Amino acid sequence: MSDHVVLMADIIDSRKFNSKELISDFKRLANFINKKWEKVIVSPITITLGDEFQSVIDTEMNAVRIIFEIEEFIIKSKFQFKLRYVMNYGRIETSVNSSIAYEMLGEGLSNTREKLNKLKTSKKRFLILSLQNQKIQVNMNKLFVIYQNFVDQWRQNEFEFVHLFLEGKSYQSIAEKLNINTASAWKRQKSLHIEEYFICKDLIFSLFLMNDD
Repeated sequence: MSDHVVLMADIIDSRKFNSKELISDFKRLANFINKKWEKVIVSPITITLGDEFQSVIDTEMNAVRIIFEIEEFIIKSKFQFKLRYVMNYGRIETSVNSSIAYEMLGEGLSNTREKLNKLKTSKKRFLILSLQNQKIQVNMNKLFVIYQNFVDQWRQNEFEFVHLFLEGKSYQSIAEKLNINTASAWKRQKSLHIEEYFICKDLIFSLFLMNDD
């Protein structure tokens, strides 16, 4: 019996999508994250209800890194769906299953699922809980509102541009790759608010460092 970082998420408006295609994409996402982040995942991302996953991560910082990785993988893969997330910290009374996130009980899991269900009544997609400093936690969630604003303004037909920018490609190299003029690529970089996106992520990580002080 011990406390752990729990990360849960579900697909927003999952009924609007083709179910077979959706679950295939969702499984692809889960497999990618579990493989890339296996060293920090205590109990792997496991799809529990078809459109929801749960997992246990070693630290809060790594849980947020995984959230960012998921969001950017969705863009890279040009998936249509979006997720809402709750990261929480709480007690797991049973042994943590390192193979699959099943057969575990505790208020850390039940409370996180309750928060995720409540989040469905909000337009917010991210809820970060249980940081040591409550003021930092409040500011963290405000930053995630800004982060969501950047991500949700990007449309699927812009995802290729966004992905290349997020990989650190210059607008000049993107212009060459996509066979467009450099002025158009520069304008895309500005209109997509790529610089501001990276600043927002940096601020979120800075708050985590402050929380650990």
